[in-house]
Amino acid sequence: MSTGTPIFDEFELSGLAAILPPEVTRLIRDQQQIINNLVDRVASLESRLEGVEVQLEKHQTNTGRERAYDRQRISKLEKPNKAGPKSKEQIETVKQLLRDSPGHMTAFEVVRLYLRVGKARFSRLLATDEAQDEFLILQSPYDKRKRMLKLRQKL
Repeated sequence: MSTGTPIFDEFELSGLAAILPPEVTRLIRDQQQIINNLVDRVASLESRLEGVEVQLEKHQTNTGRERAYDRQRISKLEKPNKAGPKSKEQIETVKQLLRDSPGHMTAFEVVRLYLRVGKARFSRLLATDEAQDEFLILQSPYDKRKRMLKLRQKL
């Protein structure tokens, strides 16, 4: 039995039932049952459609945010971190210092003090593409909290 609102009223059919043959009355009741089932199905589909629309709107908002983050990441990759003339000069100074050091490596602090730059400036210098091509950053074998700068070997 359907739980929805019947389209046809049973009392209207009872008046017609006396006039119509029993087969026609049965067919009308069957059609009434089918229509009521369809009405219930449409109502359930409408409620599901509302839920899907909410999910779609949420997904479109997230997708837009993800695209914005992707654009930011791509722009960072497209914009190389080039060293200026002073940075290139400092990189050459560090290369010379590392060539003269035993094992071609020395502590960050030694290099930073040798260049007479602050921690932030030294970090920006090491972040340039030229510095990353020339140097390796390693952990100190003696103290895990300290880092070492080593001259990268070119083949």
